Amino acid sequence: MKNLKLYSEITSNLQLQSEGEVLLFSAYDIERNRFFFASSDNLIYTLHLSSFQNERAWSKGSLQAEIDTLDLEPEDVITSFDYLMEKEALIVGTSSGLLLLHTVDGKETEVVGRVEGGVKCISPSPDGDLLGVTTGFGQLLVMTHDWDLLYETALEDHPEGIDVRELDFPSRDFGSPISWRGDGKYFATLSEGSNSSVKKRLKVWERDAGALHATSEPKELMGATLEWMPSGAKIAAVCDRKAEKEGPSIVFYERNGLERSSFNINEPMDATVELLKWNCSSDLLAAIVRSGNYDSVKIWSFSNNHWYLKHDIKYLRKDGVRFMWDPTKPQQLICWTLGGQVTVYKFIWVTAVMEDSTALVIDDSKILVTPLSLSLMPPPMHLFSLNFPSPVREMAFYSMKGLVLGIVPNPAKRFSAFVQFDGGEVLEYSSKLGIARRDLNHGETSFSSSCPWMNAVLVGASELSKPLLFGLDDLDYSGLQVFLQLASEFVRQVNNLSYITEFVCAIKNENITETLYKKFLSLPYCKEQKDVQPNDFNASLETNKVSSVLLAIRRALEEQVSESPARELCILTTLARSYPPALEEALERVKFIREMELLGSDDPRRKNRPSAEEALKHLLWLSDSEAVFEAALGLYDLNLAAIVALNSQRDPKEFLPFLQELERMPALLMRYNIDLRLHRFEKALKHIVSAGDTHFADCMNLMKKNPQLFPLGLQLITDPPKRGQVLEAWGDHLSDEKCFEDAAATYLCCSSLQKALKAYRECGNWSGVLTVAGLIKLERDEVMQLAHELCEELQALGKPGEAAKIALDYCGDVNAGINLLISAREWEEALRVAFLHRREDLVSEVKNASLECASSLIDEYKEGLEKVGKYLARYLAVRQRRLLLAAKLRSEERSINDLDDDTASEASSTFSGMSVYTTGSRKSSAASTGSTVASRARDARRQRSRGKIRPGSPGEEMALVEHLKGMSLTAGAKHELRSLLISLVMLGKEETARKLQQVAENFQLSHIAAVRLAEDTVSSDSINEHAHTLERYLQKVKTEVPDADAFSWRCRVFLSP
Repeated sequence: MKNLKLYSEITSNLQLQSEGEVLLFSAYDIERNRFFFASSDNLIYTLHLSSFQNERAWSKGSLQAEIDTLDLEPEDVITSFDYLMEKEALIVGTSSGLLLLHTVDGKETEVVGRVEGGVKCISPSPDGDLLGVTTGFGQLLVMTHDWDLLYETALEDHPEGIDVRELDFPSRDFGSPISWRGDGKYFATLSEGSNSSVKKRLKVWERDAGALHATSEPKELMGATLEWMPSGAKIAAVCDRKAEKEGPSIVFYERNGLERSSFNINEPMDATVELLKWNCSSDLLAAIVRSGNYDSVKIWSFSNNHWYLKHDIKYLRKDGVRFMWDPTKPQQLICWTLGGQVTVYKFIWVTAVMEDSTALVIDDSKILVTPLSLSLMPPPMHLFSLNFPSPVREMAFYSMKGLVLGIVPNPAKRFSAFVQFDGGEVLEYSSKLGIARRDLNHGETSFSSSCPWMNAVLVGASELSKPLLFGLDDLDYSGLQVFLQLASEFVRQVNNLSYITEFVCAIKNENITETLYKKFLSLPYCKEQKDVQPNDFNASLETNKVSSVLLAIRRALEEQVSESPARELCILTTLARSYPPALEEALERVKFIREMELLGSDDPRRKNRPSAEEALKHLLWLSDSEAVFEAALGLYDLNLAAIVALNSQRDPKEFLPFLQELERMPALLMRYNIDLRLHRFEKALKHIVSAGDTHFADCMNLMKKNPQLFPLGLQLITDPPKRGQVLEAWGDHLSDEKCFEDAAATYLCCSSLQKALKAYRECGNWSGVLTVAGLIKLERDEVMQLAHELCEELQALGKPGEAAKIALDYCGDVNAGINLLISAREWEEALRVAFLHRREDLVSEVKNASLECASSLIDEYKEGLEKVGKYLARYLAVRQRRLLLAAKLRSEERSINDLDDDTASEASSTFSGMSVYTTGSRKSSAASTGSTVASRARDARRQRSRGKIRPGSPGEEMALVEHLKGMSLTAGAKHELRSLLISLVMLGKEETARKLQQVAENFQLSHIAAVRLAEDTVSSDSINEHAHTLERYLQKVKTEVPDADAFSWRCRVFLSP
C-alpha cells in the first residue's frame, strides 16, 4: 500500500543544430555513464551523466553535448540505433540496409554489413554476445558481435516459391519488434501481418539455433510495441480493441505464447500506445499513450492482482515525447522530446496509510479509501473512492483538528516550514514529504495554547540528542557496556513494569545510527562511529546485543523489584524475547507455578506469581506456539506439552495420539524419540545407548544418518565388538565422502584390512597399499601382481617417478624402471640405477634421452624469452593508454562545479573501475534488462573467458601482469634443470650443459626484470619511456646479487665471469 511520489524534476534543452531537426533514437552507456541521441539530420549527440545529475548546471541553460556526424547518402536515414558494450561503439541501421559501427571516442564510422530491404530494428542480446536484426522484407538475422551470421529466418511463414522482395510489407517505420528475455536465452517478435488483416502473432525464438519456440494465437495487437519483463516472467504487448468499441489494453503473455492476463488502460477508443518499457527492477511499467492533443507518459505498478496507474505525465502532442528508464536506478525516468527537451524524473515510494490505519491509494483518477481499523480488506478493495476528472499525480493528507494559525520557514532545512494549529500544536511540513509528525515532540516544540505570533530560529544541533523515556534504539554499540552496568539503575528509575515490558518488546539487535537515525546524524559523526569499533566488548555482547541486555534487565528485576505477578510476566518477556528465545527456561518457571498450584501449598510465593494458565498464555502470545510446544517436549514433560498444545488452540487429534504414544514408552526411549523430533541428536544418541544392547541397531542407524555422532558413539560404546562395528561404519562413511586416507586409518583401527587396502588404493597411496598387503600376508605372486597393477595405475595418474620405485623394488624390472625415471626426468637417479646394474645399453638410453630433453628445453626457453618481451610490450602500451584516459577523465571532472553527492559518488566509482576499455552499455529503448541482469551477464562472460587474455577487454592489463608472473620457473622445473645439468656433465656433455644453463638463466633474468617493471608501473601514475624499459631493468637485475633460492639450480662451473 504505497504511492509513487515525484521527488524531483529537472528539465533542460539540448541545442539542436538546425531548424526542423528532431531527435529519433536514444541509447545508453552504463559503464561510462553516457547518453546518445540520433537525430533526423544523421547527427549523434553525446551527453555525460554528470550533466544530468548536476541540477544547478541544468538550470543555467542548455545542455552541453558532443556532436558527431554520420556520412550517409542523401536519401538514407537512420532507422535503428543502439550501443554495443563489446565494441565500445554505436551500431546504426539505415533505411538502405547499411549496418554502421560508429566509435564515438575515435569519431570513426565503419560499414560492417548490409541487408536487403533496409534495417528495421537492431537489438543486442542482454549479454552482448549476439545481435538481432529485422529487415524491411520481414527477415530476422542473428549474428555474433564479430558480424558472423548465425542464422537467418523469415518472421512470417510464406508459401514456397514466393520472393519476399516482391511482397507488399507494412510500413517500414521505426519500431522495436525484438525483445530479449533477461538471461538472453529467448527473444520475442511480433509478426508483421498483412494488409488484409490487423491481427498479429507473438513469436518466441530460441537464441542458439533460431528455432521457433512458441507462437501465440492471432490477436489485434497494436503497432510494434513489445517488451519482455527483465525478470523474465511476462511479455507485455498492447491490444487494439476498437472492434469492441473499447480503448487499448495491455496484455501479458507467457514464454509458451499463452495469454496470461491483461488490463484496460482506461483511455478513449482512438488512443494509441506507442512505447512500452519496464524499469530495471520489473516493478514499474511505463507507456506513451497518445490521445487528443496530449501525449501521456503513464506509469503502472502491480499489487494484489491489480494494476494501479500511479503517475501520469502529460506533454503536448506536437512535442512527440519518448522516454527511457535509467538502467541502474529503478525509480528514475528520463523523457525527451523531438525538439530536444530532456527531463529527468526521480520518484520515491511513500506509504499510503495514515496514522489511524486509513489507506489512501492512488489508482488513475481515483483515490481508494480503506479504513483498515474497521475492516481488513486491502486495496484494490475499498470502502469508497474519491473520484477526480483526470489522473491523480500526488496527494497529501492530514486530519483536520483545527485552524492553521501560523506558518514560518524552517531555518535548518530547505523546503521545510513549521505549521501552528489551533491549540498551540506545531508540526513540521516538508514540500517533499508533507506533514511530518515524527520529528517533533509536543512538550518541546508546541505551545501550551494558541499563540498569535510565532517564529523559528536556529539554535544548534543539540536537538538531535533528544532524550526518550526508554528504548534500545537509543543505545548504539558504544553505549551498550554502560547500559549493562547500570541496568539496575535503569529499572529503579523507570519504576514501571509495563514500561519495562514494552521496552523489552521493542528491542532490536541493530545499530540505530545506521538505521533509524541515519538521516539525522551528521556525516562526521557517522564516520567517527564507524571508525571506533567496539573492540573492548566481549564477543558475545557484540554478536548478541539483545540477549545481553535482556539478561541484565532480568537480573535487575530479580534484585530490585519485589515479587509480583507483573514482575513474573516481565521476566517471562525477557526470556521469550532473547535471541534465541530461552523458552525452556521460561517453561521451567511456568512449570514451577503449576506444581505449586497442584500441591495447593500456602507458599507466599504462590500469591506473588500469576496463575500458570496466565503465564503460559502470556508466553504463547510472545512466541510461536509450535516453538513453545517443542520446548515443552524438550523438558520431557508430556503433561506440560499437552497444556501448551491446548492453550495454543491446536486440534487434540493432532497432538494427543503422539503424546499418548510417547507416554507408553519406557523413559529412555521416550526421551530418545523426543530428541529425534527436536533434532537433538547428541542427546538422542546418549539415551539410545543407555537403553541397552537391544537397541544397538537403532544406535547404528542414528550414527549413519548423522555421521558427526561417530566420535561421541565411540566414547559411549565400550564393548569391543560393537566399537569395531562403529569404526567400520565410520570408515564406510569416510570412503563415501572420498576421504580415503582417513577411511584407511579408521579401517586399520578395527582390523578391517581388506577395506583399508582398498581405501589406500583409491587415494593412490601405493606405500600404504603394499604395507597393508604385508599385514594381510599375501603370497609373493599376489604381491607381484598387485605391484604391477599399482605401477600401471600410477603411470595413468601421471606419477612415473613413483611407478619407477615399484618397478625397481617390487617387480625387479630394471628396463621399465629406467624408462619410467626418464619419463619422470629423474636423470641422476636413472644414471645411478643403470650403473648399479652395469647396463651400458641403459646408460646409452639415458644419455640420448637427456640430450633430447636438453635440446627441447633450450628451444622452449628461447621461445619463452620472446614471449616475455611481447607480453611486456603489450602491457606497457595498454597501461600508457589507460593513464592517458584517466587523466582526461580527471580533467573533465574538475571542469564540472557543484556536483551533488550522488554525482560525485558515481563519478568516483566510474573512474575506479575504468580500464583502457569499458565493458559496454545497454540501450534504454531496447530490451530493458536492468543493472542486476547486466552485471550478471558480464560476470558470466568473464567466467567463460577466464584464463584468456582478450585484447581490448577491461581485465587485459592485469591479465597480462598475472600471465607474466605465471611464466616463472617452478620448483619442479628448477629441480629438473639441476638434475639434467649434473647428468649431462656426468655423461661428458659439458658444452650442452653450459648452453642449457645460459639460455635458462637469460630467460629467468628477463622474466624477473619484466615482472619488476610491470609491478613498478602498476603502482605508478605515469610511465617514463626511458626509465621503464626491459633493457634497463635487465641491467639492474644482473648487477644485483642473485637470490640463492631462485638461482639454486645453476652449476657454478658454468657461470659467466
